[in-house]
Amino acid sequence: MKTKLFFALITIFVIQFNHAQIDDGSVAPDFTADDIFGNTHNLQDYLDDGKTVILNISATWCGPCWNYMQSGAFKDVYYSHGEPGSDEVVILYVEGSADAADAVDLLYGIGGNTLGNWVDGTPYPIIASQAIASAYEITYFPTVYRICPDGFVYEMGQLNREGVIEHLNTNCSGVELMDEANHVMAELNQITVCDDGETTEAEIVVTNYGANVTSLDFEIDINGTLEYFSENVNLGKWQSITLNTEIVANENDQVSVKVVGANNETPHNLSLAQSNPTEVEVSALTGRDIEVRVYTDNYPGEMSWQILNEEGEIAASGGPYKEGKDDNFGGGGFFAQTTVFHNVQLPEGEQCFSVRLMDSYGDGWSLSAGNWDPGIEIFYEGESIYKELVGNFGTEIVFDRAMKHSVTMNAEDFTFNTLEVYPNPSNGRFNITSSDEFDVTIFNMQGRRVFYQKGLDRNASIQLEESSGVYIAEFVSGTKKSTQKLIIK
Repeated sequence: MKTKLFFALITIFVIQFNHAQIDDGSVAPDFTADDIFGNTHNLQDYLDDGKTVILNISATWCGPCWNYMQSGAFKDVYYSHGEPGSDEVVILYVEGSADAADAVDLLYGIGGNTLGNWVDGTPYPIIASQAIASAYEITYFPTVYRICPDGFVYEMGQLNREGVIEHLNTNCSGVELMDEANHVMAELNQITVCDDGETTEAEIVVTNYGANVTSLDFEIDINGTLEYFSENVNLGKWQSITLNTEIVANENDQVSVKVVGANNETPHNLSLAQSNPTEVEVSALTGRDIEVRVYTDNYPGEMSWQILNEEGEIAASGGPYKEGKDDNFGGGGFFAQTTVFHNVQLPEGEQCFSVRLMDSYGDGWSLSAGNWDPGIEIFYEGESIYKELVGNFGTEIVFDRAMKHSVTMNAEDFTFNTLEVYPNPSNGRFNITSSDEFDVTIFNMQGRRVFYQKGLDRNASIQLEESSGVYIAEFVSGTKKSTQKLIIK
């Protein structure tokens, strides 16, 4: 992130203090405070339990604070040695600048005095308390303290995860943080297929938060049907691995994954070892002529995007955009925090397309003021068919099978000798005359199937109980196929 952008803000804030920071070695001021979810935290209770407490006192407008939070150092320490792991360390994020009435909104990225959503991806407690910041007499943000079980407070600085562990082991008497055995987290990436019933790969990310792991046993749950597989691995602490397993997926299937064995033992934290369920999505249908809208952040000169065909080749692209002159990093300017429009024609042929977003600085599309959300949205014939709002994804992120070009979306396919649909537009009732008996499947513009009927006669009627808009009807009779747009008024 562009730390220099915030130097003036930091300087102004420091001037407002007229006292020195609390001395290292002082007795830590006790406090009782509720986090933003209503859970109560008392410092002395934690110390009495023999735990080491880390206070990260920050401000939602502070660039270096945002950088440090995004580094993930405390997230990793928390999963390893906080409550989900060895339960030896308590980490508390304290928003010490905002008024109580505004703090929660700012922490969620709402309002003009915040750099983004501080809650998303933060597993440890977040407390909004100017009183704690005042009690610890901070003179700048962020200020990070360690409080050992003996109750004395020392500033520890912005260390990486390895540095945090070494610092606590070295400076807290009697503390030697322990790596739990068989301590893994399982996550399941979004599953998107081009068509129902497609064989695809479920992508599983496993992170080790404890001692070395050499084998993993998995349980895949697809709508309550269980499948199993195992993998030999070599995962050290804080290392991740991505594993793939084939599944047959249909739209709206509920899929989850669980690590049932690590090193042939039950995982240390069963909740962490099980992913959240993901719902299978089907690619949004589109024609060839689309409109791509890019919602830029404050650094448009770093942003670019690509649409990729099924072979991973670039079918369309855009950016980077012209830099601004608000700072030394190209912030601001005409293309900052605005919508950039691109008219794109996709290649011929029925296939799925993926979307790749890139950032040359490596902090994603994340830095924007107020309630502006950077991302990309794709329209076909005025209808939004695909949208992704993003944050700090690093250098690049790829969204597989974002949309599918149906070969007959741009013109009628006269494989049927006769195929008439009328009235069109209609109030939802359509009459169909065909030279053949047929099956019909109807999708909305987001690719979701809303109607299906088999074996219709050559003269048939269907009723769509859907809201007004554009729908795609796919007619099939043996090897014959035709697609037409239906419009409900």
